[in-house]
Amino acid sequence: MNALRPYHYHYLINPFTCSAEDLLKYAFQDLCLRHILTIENRLVFLNKNDTRPSLRAFFKQGENYNSAVVSEGEVFLYTMFSNYEELRFYQIRNKIISFLKSTPNFKTECVYKELYNKNHCRLKYYSTKNGHYKMYKINYGLSKIEELITINSFDTSLNYYLNAVGTNVIFLKPSTLNLLANNYDFKEVNFNLDLKNWSSNSFRFDYFNTESFTDFSFSTTDFDGFDGGDFGGAGAGTDW
Repeated sequence: MNALRPYHYHYLINPFTCSAEDLLKYAFQDLCLRHILTIENRLVFLNKNDTRPSLRAFFKQGENYNSAVVSEGEVFLYTMFSNYEELRFYQIRNKIISFLKSTPNFKTECVYKELYNKNHCRLKYYSTKNGHYKMYKINYGLSKIEELITINSFDTSLNYYLNAVGTNVIFLKPSTLNLLANNYDFKEVNFNLDLKNWSSNSFRFDYFNTESFTDFSFSTTDFDGFDGGDFGGAGAGTDW
């Protein structure tokens, strides 16, 4: 598998504009893709006066949690679950907000430091030759996967490119991910990617889109105006 985690890749392609929030979003998603964390959807009553339950996501340790080797940028997210059997999304949001307040330089002091030590980046914003090569391999692999999916080709070539990009598959178009989930057997690739299960039950890609995970979840604004859901209200009918 490519050594670049999704949050590494995101930093390298967007060194000036990427935010700590987005870097953590991709790191969190990657932990789920690798079954280090897992998601369980359950119907729960949010308030004692509710007449019907609402669907909510519960995050917990996955099957690979205890054997996981995590990178420096993933340590905070990983250890978050060491003392909790499960966490709701709003609880994770609040912990990350506190973390970013206490670690305002996460992007440069942690992620950049990792990439610098890997000889992928210099002077915070400039990719090295090695970093460019890593990005090129992922970019090329993603484009080839899109091309093969477009012509409905699920042969050994697809196996090769999926292995090349690893969990950076999260950067594929949603329509491509859905086609993979419904038509591809991931037993032929060298990472445990149960897309079909995630897309139908325990994992949904829109859990981690920018609107739900970044703009709302990491915002330090007051959510009291959104009465009812995990965000303080407007999400009363959402999966969170």
